[in-house]
Amino acid sequence: MNRKILAEKLIDHPWWVISTILIITAFFASAIPRIRFEQDFEAFLPQDDPATLALQRAEERYGDQKLFMVAVETDDSIFKPETLRKLKEMEELFEQIPEVDEVRGPTNSQVISGTETAITVATALPEIPQTPEELAAYRERILGDRLLRGVVVSEDGKAAGILIRLKTGEEETVGVVNRVLEIAERYQGPERIYVGGMPRLNQFISESMRRDLSVLFPVMILVIIFVLYLSFRSVRGVALPLLTVVVSAIWEMGTMGWVGAPFTPFSFIAPVVLMAVGTAYGIHIINRYYEEAQRDGRSRKEVLVETVTAMLSPTAMAALTTMAGFFALLSSTLWPQRDFGVYTGIGVLYAGILALTLIPAILALLPLPKAGRRSPLGRWLQGYTGLLGLARLLERTAWIVLIGAGAIAVVWAAGIPRLRIETSAKDFLGQGHPVTEALDVLERHFGGSLQTAIEIDLGVRDGLKEPEVLKKILALQEFLETLPAVRRTTSITNLVRELNQKFHADDPNYYVIPEDRKLISQLLLLFTFQGGSLGQMALTDFSAGEVLIFLEWVSSTQMAYLVEQIQQYLDEHFGPMATASLASDGSALQIKAEQVGTVPIYARLMQQIKESQIWSLLTSVSASWLIVSLLMGSAVAGALCIVPLILTILTEFGLMAYLGLPLDMSTMMIGSIAIGIGIDYAIHFVERYRWEFARDRDARRSLERTLTHTGVGISYNALALTLGFGVLWISTFKGLDTFGSLVALTMIVSATSAFTVIPAVLLLWKPKFLTKHVQAP
Repeated sequence: MNRKILAEKLIDHPWWVISTILIITAFFASAIPRIRFEQDFEAFLPQDDPATLALQRAEERYGDQKLFMVAVETDDSIFKPETLRKLKEMEELFEQIPEVDEVRGPTNSQVISGTETAITVATALPEIPQTPEELAAYRERILGDRLLRGVVVSEDGKAAGILIRLKTGEEETVGVVNRVLEIAERYQGPERIYVGGMPRLNQFISESMRRDLSVLFPVMILVIIFVLYLSFRSVRGVALPLLTVVVSAIWEMGTMGWVGAPFTPFSFIAPVVLMAVGTAYGIHIINRYYEEAQRDGRSRKEVLVETVTAMLSPTAMAALTTMAGFFALLSSTLWPQRDFGVYTGIGVLYAGILALTLIPAILALLPLPKAGRRSPLGRWLQGYTGLLGLARLLERTAWIVLIGAGAIAVVWAAGIPRLRIETSAKDFLGQGHPVTEALDVLERHFGGSLQTAIEIDLGVRDGLKEPEVLKKILALQEFLETLPAVRRTTSITNLVRELNQKFHADDPNYYVIPEDRKLISQLLLLFTFQGGSLGQMALTDFSAGEVLIFLEWVSSTQMAYLVEQIQQYLDEHFGPMATASLASDGSALQIKAEQVGTVPIYARLMQQIKESQIWSLLTSVSASWLIVSLLMGSAVAGALCIVPLILTILTEFGLMAYLGLPLDMSTMMIGSIAIGIGIDYAIHFVERYRWEFARDRDARRSLERTLTHTGVGISYNALALTLGFGVLWISTFKGLDTFGSLVALTMIVSATSAFTVIPAVLLLWKPKFLTKHVQAP
């Protein structure tokens, strides 16, 4: 259908358009409450990924694999009746939470004692000691147990830790952590109580996503109102673009609700991003509407038909290329990144459609604005000190602009090889954050804030009772504890050595693996008969067990290095040739050693992000070029619109490299977003320049008219996006703060490039596409 006929039908039936949009909005709004929050990073990898499958198998056999601890820190000692009473009461309250599987702390842990004929396993603290002698005896008992020292009580006795293990398959961890936090808060002071570990991190992310949405959304609205009022100084100039982005955000969230897509740390800002991006379409249409309304002798219908006809093509191209930029994230292997790209891209399409339909329909019901209505900002931009002056300057310095742009591109490109790709939970949250402080406390007193594991599987009953097998596991632990960031390890070897020492009158010389398999079996039998818990150290048939590794929460690069070093050791020492004859009777015995837990998950996560980054950039650039080329009918036009984007990407990544900022989980998507959004400026500029050049084929006059008309809309657009993404500076997440700053910079660079590099090229070279299939407005 001809664009003019389509515009006339739209203007002639405004109430039908408005009613239809209201009905659709109600439909989408009804689904928003269905949206859930998914914050568990372990769920972000494909379910058939080897690291994911290994973790699932380990949780089925040994229970939850995530460290979750309440730490109680004092200035002097925990060995005081009032402090011990608090610990005991908290342990009892934590045990009452239905989703909790096991609680282990300083008062309810098992303490091993023994003689040459018996092993005794008893509760560490049945009753609160009242006398100095009783306190001293308890202190000696618990600090003298290697299985507890540094685990539930710090080496210096100034801190205590309560380990909480959730039931296997428990998905609703946020509520559990909230109850743990409530109990911990109840017992605060004078001791300092911290809640740390992966469940606490996930709970914080979930709560913060909700809090950020409730804050960022209204603040974004205020920012948009400010920019629109500054730009147009009229009620319709503010209300209509704002209404468009709010409705498009409702449609976007409603789509997520109806298809069951959750908010994740990647996608929860999608509505906020959409509001910043979608404002552009309304700004350009309102700006063109005011331009057309200034021409004398035109009716309301003629003004609106001209506006819609002129803006249909550039708005459609801008929306489609922006959508392509976000859709490029479909190349990611991580479904949260794909979700963010898909639903933000769909939201952009909604925003473009609403800008071309809802705004003209409402304007069709309103009288034309009074002549001369231009904001002070608009008048300045059109003047000699604004964009008109820039046009005159470019006419004299086109070559200098291109040479300067090339030199800048080379400087930024030279820095890109220094760019690191890594992420860290501490960096994402920021130093001084309560969750970060809790991680620091766990690392300071209990040997690490992150837990991972290696499963040792022999596949035969009682395989873990073989002395040679235990020695091999012990050698593995000794190797692990030489690695950077690893603070301590524990396995069945710790238990067997502790039992052996207690069985021999607590003689430290017997803290070794016994050479006699029968003695090992006897020790473990006595331990289990006394009610001793094996936990994750071994299955009940001793066919398999885990080596638990406790480490600092390091960056993804260090995690990847750690996983690589461990795997090399496992391949060398636990391969078929290395474990062929470890049974006491000389029979063949194969050991399967596999990394399980959260660290391999994180290592895989960052590897996937790194791989998807390259593909998403290539895909978004290619898709944007293809769309512009097809709609403008020229591959050269598509290439010209891509030029500012390349300069923007080089600037973004080069600046990050020089500043030492890594590409992490939040900044990883900047490239695709920069391409998707930044190309809008180039499209609007080139499309208007084509129309102006078709009038008299005078490049200088075309440049001046383009900059002083469409250039004003681009300036408003850039201001809205820069301040809009600046809203992320108030996010709870430091990572999103950085993300917002970098995207805001991207908008400035993209707009500046569109105002300088493209005009310089067009002044020096008049490509054929300027007069090909162009109808002047």
